[in-house]
Parts: sequence; structure tokens; C-alpha cells
Amino acid sequence: MSRAIAVPGRVLDLLGRVDLTRLAPTATVYVHLHQGAVEGTTGGVARVEGLGPLLLEQVRRLLGHANVALKPVVDLADRVSVNAYEHPETVKERVHLRTLGEVFPYGRATGRSVDMDHPVPYDPLGPPGQTGDDNAGPLSRTPHRAKTHLGYRVTQTGLSEYVWSTPHGLHRLVDEHGTHPLTATDAELLTEDSPETADPEWDPLWDQVVDRLVKLHKAGRLARGA
Repeated sequence: MSRAIAVPGRVLDLLGRVDLTRLAPTATVYVHLHQGAVEGTTGGVARVEGLGPLLLEQVRRLLGHANVALKPVVDLADRVSVNAYEHPETVKERVHLRTLGEVFPYGRATGRSVDMDHPVPYDPLGPPGQTGDDNAGPLSRTPHRAKTHLGYRVTQTGLSEYVWSTPHGLHRLVDEHGTHPLTATDAELLTEDSPETADPEWDPLWDQVVDRLVKLHKAGRLARGA
């Protein structure tokens, strides 16, 4: 083999007998698109994890240069839960696709190398289904320790919405659009029907979130900041 590599003609002859497509790397590419782009009713920009925004034509060229492991479209309107402490990979993926990164106020970690926290602490003697979409918050290690040991509290008020309260009396709402300041009253309104305090027969989570946001909107008290 070493002699063949030393002679360019022998190398080309050797490569001619090899299916180079089998040597190409296998890639899993996460492409975020608006539903209209998927249906072909609108154009638009796609966001490719690890690369940033790309035009759809650029995405097509990207997919044409590697063997790509295609995965089914994940319907993020659904909810999944399991009867175990560890968040399975299916739940982790769904939470990451909704939140795009850690959910600590002003958090910067956008990759998948984060801890998956239970906003409502897991109770081994508690009811089934404690680990799932509606009880999962990705956090990097330092914020995770702050929540565990330093008195920071979080309530998950939606599938991608989290209300944080600090030991110093500050309150923040974190959602897919960023971090937003809240007053103590707003924070109380948003968390008053949380699973930790609600009646066991509480309504589906989405209905609660909509009701709370409508109340805040009517009162003009939902602060939105950078």
C-alpha cells in the first residue's frame, strides 16, 4: 500500500475502484424552518444549528455535500413524559428545540452540552410522569448549582417559559425571545397556577399559560425588556 501511495497514477487507479460516497462523513443537521417554508407557501431564511441563518438555497447546497441522517419532523405542540428521573434523549431534544439553549436569565449557553434540570424537584414517591416536556429546563453547570444551592427559584409556566426569582427579590421571565424583567406582582400572577400549588385537576398547561398572559396583557403589566 505504501508503494501505491508513492505513485500518483497508482493512487488514482486505486481510488477509481473505491466507492467514495461510502467514505463521506455522516451528518445530522438540525434545520429550523417556518411552517410556510416547509409547505412551500413562503420563502424565507432557515436556521441551521451550529451555522446560523441560511437561505433555503444554501441549505439545499449544504445537504448536497454530505450523507445526511434525516430525522422525522418533531411536533413541538405535543408533550411527552416518562416515569423516571433521567430525561430521555427524546425529551431532551424536544426541550432543546423549543428553548434553543439554557433557560437561566440572560444565559448564553446555546449548545446541547447542558444539564437538564427538573424545575419541580423530582419526587421518587410522587406521581408518574414527573419527567417530561413540562418539567424540564436546560441549564449550564453554574446556573444549575445556583438553583440547587444558592436560593434561586424557577417555575416553568409554559413549554418554553420560565419565571425566575433570585434571593435578592428580582424576577425574570425567560422564553424563546429572551429574558424579560418582571415585577413581583407579575411573577406571582404568572406562577399562581403552577403545578406545585395547583389543584390536581388543573387544566391543560397551555390553557393556563394563555389565561395568565391574557390577564397580564389586560392589566398592561407584562414588562418586556432586552
